[in-house]
Amino acid sequence: MILGVVFINALIGFLQEGKAEKSLDAIRNMLSLHAMVMRDGRRIEIAAEEPVPGDIVFAGVGRQGTWLTSALSKCAVCASKRRR
Repeated sequence: MILGVVFINALIGFLQEGKAEKSLDAIRNMLSLHAMVMRDGRRIEIAAEEPVPGDIVFAGVGRQGTWLTSALSKCAVCASKRRR
């Protein structure tokens, strides 16, 4: 009896974990990580992974401003890699 309950509990946990992974993948696909930057005198929208030293990053308001930290930290990493 106890072995049956343990098996059913493990099966339910496995199924729930699979559903959670699918949900997280769907959320990741919905997110658009872009940054608005001034590059070469033009204001352009780029992927958050693509800022380079010299870009001026424009901050958004509210939830749109959340990409700023990510874009700037990637820019700092980009700058440190280029100095070596």
